Amino acid sequence: MSSVLRIFRKDVRQLWLGIVGVVAIEFAAHWAQAAPTLGMARAQGGLGIGTLAQWFLIASVIHGEALVGDRQYWLTRPFSWKTLLAAKLLFVLVFIHLPTLAGDVSALILRGQSPGAHWLGLATAQFFTLEQVVGCAALASITASLVQLVWTSLAASLGYAAIGLMFSVRVGGNVSWGGLEWIHAAAIAVFIILGAVAILAVQYAARNTALSRWILMAGVSALILLMWMPGWHAAFALQTWLDGRRVPDSVARMGQDSPRGVEVDPLPHSQWGLRGPQPAVEFPIRITGVPPGMGVQSDRVAATAETANGRTRVSGWDPINRLSQVIGDEKTTREERLLPGDDTWLYLNVDPYSAGAERTLHASIALTLLSAEEITPLQAGGGPTRVPQGGLCWVMGTGNLSILCSWPAPTPGYAVIRISAMGMPTGFEMPLLSERLFGDLSYGPCSNTGGLWQIVTGNVVVSAEPSEILLVTRRAVAHFEREIEIHPGGRQLP
Repeated sequence: MSSVLRIFRKDVRQLWLGIVGVVAIEFAAHWAQAAPTLGMARAQGGLGIGTLAQWFLIASVIHGEALVGDRQYWLTRPFSWKTLLAAKLLFVLVFIHLPTLAGDVSALILRGQSPGAHWLGLATAQFFTLEQVVGCAALASITASLVQLVWTSLAASLGYAAIGLMFSVRVGGNVSWGGLEWIHAAAIAVFIILGAVAILAVQYAARNTALSRWILMAGVSALILLMWMPGWHAAFALQTWLDGRRVPDSVARMGQDSPRGVEVDPLPHSQWGLRGPQPAVEFPIRITGVPPGMGVQSDRVAATAETANGRTRVSGWDPINRLSQVIGDEKTTREERLLPGDDTWLYLNVDPYSAGAERTLHASIALTLLSAEEITPLQAGGGPTRVPQGGLCWVMGTGNLSILCSWPAPTPGYAVIRISAMGMPTGFEMPLLSERLFGDLSYGPCSNTGGLWQIVTGNVVVSAEPSEILLVTRRAVAHFEREIEIHPGGRQLP
């Protein structure tokens, strides 16, 4: 232990100036996300600078006892590689993990939130910080200088981007998991951490740089597959289990609404339209039994078509499905958004082949049950407004409104800005957090970027000064699935 502390003190003496700067940037970047006087744009910029500062400090401490080559001075010192590795781990724990944790904790206290109530979010944020730390340490361990680290990082990034581009062209589609992206990101983080630990073990125990670089190249290639890996449905099942809430079968009952008929609508994205907009056949499904005041949100739908000759076609878990609600007696609004109450329809988008005559469709629908609305008035041009679940919102401008909000995880399951103004008798809504906006929503204990704080922005142009600006939020209560058989009934489709 004494050897570990001696190496640790030596690193602190040599890097004290960088330590002061990095710790200050780390703390300020995390604290700024909750500081009313600093605003969101500065907080986001601070996080990027903080990551670069972390990488510089980690590389500096690893390169202090370089692992590349065989002429290092430290090989003649009376301590083992385990001692050296333990000293480096202690360094990053004290000067990387603790300042980021302190910044998040102080930000929660500043907002009047109990850090104990957000312990899971704090722990998850530290897990994703660990991903960055060990990833940088692994790259530093196979390079002899900061310049080599930069070039190695650029080569790995370009290779990742090139392989990813080729793979995306072949596979197509949207790879975002929506509100479950945190599970996708956690799986990738586990892979990166295990790969980085393997490289660090090889470098410190055997200083086999060639083998470590092969592990890196293989890991970058495998990481591409993880980015497009299937498993959304398994992640939804995991989220349902983590929530631990069972939704009775009487809630959100599904039934085919044949009198409304099918519709054909070209959509810009779909599981089966990988080469541009394709026509989607939409079957209306009536949703009933939603508790008063609550709402449902469609996450994904999977459709299985069984043909007359026994062949089967599966659509996969397609996110492009629409919730609609009757307006008046005949007209229907067609928007991808939450709509509560009994007069709600889910339009299941199916490709024309699966929806053809003499075929039966089986649909599995993943839904999220949301709480009653929590409404908070916002003021344009003023200071930040405290909103439910520990959030803050800014509204800036007059004709061109800019809305910036942040929440500590867990975030609301749904949030919109509802604006009323002269000349707009019905007003309109701008989504901030919803399944419609991939990447902005998170059902997990962390934000969609893996940190404690979720920052969202929106801009809207109004023709007159708003008379009322409201933030409408809902909490995610539970996640569940429903099944339904759909009978096309031999309709002639366009």
